Amino acid sequence: MSLATTIRAGVATAATAVGALLVTVTHEAKTGTDGDGVPTYATGIDRHAFVMTAQSKVARLMGTEPVLGPTVLFLDNVIVTVEDRITLPDGSVAPVKSVDGIADPAGGVYYAQVECGRPERGTQL
Repeated sequence: MSLATTIRAGVATAATAVGALLVTVTHEAKTGTDGDGVPTYATGIDRHAFVMTAQSKVARLMGTEPVLGPTVLFLDNVIVTVEDRITLPDGSVAPVKSVDGIADPAGGVYYAQVECGRPERGTQL
């Protein structure tokens, strides 16, 4: 059994074991911009993920600034870019700030860890 097969099996086992803890989020991939330069997005896809919230601070020249973005962990092959957006279970929309994961040699990723910016409450899609 190859390491890649072992990792795929381990992530699949973890996803099954924690299935009851996953929530549904909506992932919208950026498709471009309209004539006014406003981003356009593909139809949202509902996905199961862990959503972890934490408050942290970022150092700036004039002191620190709170950063309130959640981390969204997809335990499957989900391709997310920093231009996409995530709608959280409470309906707020969070911009994607960074994406991490481990590339699968067969294509895609084993999992995707998405760091989001501050969610915009009440945003209508």
